[in-house]
Amino acid sequence: MWLSLFPPQPPNGGSPNSITPGPDGKMWFTLSSGQLNSSVVGNVDMSGTFVEYPVSGYPIQITTGSDGAVWFTETPFIGRITTSGVLTEFRIKSRRTYPYGIALGADGNIWFTDRGTTSIGKITPKGVITEYNLNGPDAVEITGGSDGNLWFVLPQANQIGRITPRGHFAFFGIPSSEATPEDIALGSDGHLYFTEWRTGKIGEITRTGKITEYALPGTEYEPLGITQGISGNSMWYDNSDVRTHNSGLGQFLIRSKRFLPPDVPPSANQPLQYLHYGPDGNIWVPDASGSILILLTRVLTSNPASVEISGVGQNQTVQIHETLNKGGAYTAVSSDQSIATAGPVNQANLFVVTAQGVGSCTIRVSDSIGNYIDVPVTVQ
Repeated sequence: MWLSLFPPQPPNGGSPNSITPGPDGKMWFTLSSGQLNSSVVGNVDMSGTFVEYPVSGYPIQITTGSDGAVWFTETPFIGRITTSGVLTEFRIKSRRTYPYGIALGADGNIWFTDRGTTSIGKITPKGVITEYNLNGPDAVEITGGSDGNLWFVLPQANQIGRITPRGHFAFFGIPSSEATPEDIALGSDGHLYFTEWRTGKIGEITRTGKITEYALPGTEYEPLGITQGISGNSMWYDNSDVRTHNSGLGQFLIRSKRFLPPDVPPSANQPLQYLHYGPDGNIWVPDASGSILILLTRVLTSNPASVEISGVGQNQTVQIHETLNKGGAYTAVSSDQSIATAGPVNQANLFVVTAQGVGSCTIRVSDSIGNYIDVPVTVQ
């Protein structure tokens, strides 16, 4: 099921480019028009109410920083905006600058790709900018890895790149020639997943640089953006059919390494752009024709959200709910059976947690395709 939201348009029109969950529980987005000083950065809450703030340049990608503000690339600046709308723009010195992808690093700095100077840049929360030259083709999208480094894609070089917080590079060639990687995101397994636009594949790269490729069903697809789903097991990607130009959101299951059929938006030819899951667990994706689309997904919740048991041998019943439940069995597995065990999930989606010893653990409940929720357990 899809929902469509329509942000207010600047006087000269425009379309949303990128979207990210903000620190305030809202979704923040960039919206660029064709005219200077007519673009905005905005947010939308879960009820569909929009707020927009004018910016000076052309905003592209957006992310949340370690300082509780939202950061975005905006030629020729890196922009920062607080949740109350206070805007600061940090100018990049180079005249050729074209900042594009952006991500929060494990070091607390904001990292970005600069396509104009073929560099990877970082900006501290106070606005100090440092750039590291790639000495070659430009990078596009960038993301933080589970290893504390930043990972990025180089479409023209057909490579995945890595940069340490100290600025040291490593590059990894993609086995498929002319794969043209476009976007990259961290998966729940600690590996990174990227789209191969020209070859129609999803790539996986480990911390050590080992790459595995998975071809999309069929041969006529062009995946572009990619993000992790909130329920853990899925990487979501947007792609279009080369023949029909119809768009859809695909789902790649991390555990089983298989694809689910794509979900097609209300209009099959809506041009989807870079996507992200929201605090509601659903997938939010900008539509280049002017709207923001929400795809309702399978999200697991538990009642209660956490379990506290007083006394070994005592137990408590937990119920699992999943939106868009398509049936199938659930499993419940304890991370430490010396502290608590989980009984089988019955047909009413109920299971019993039994205390075995004092301490804390989690019960992971998974659905039939591997989406999961971790229920914290404390035994006193």
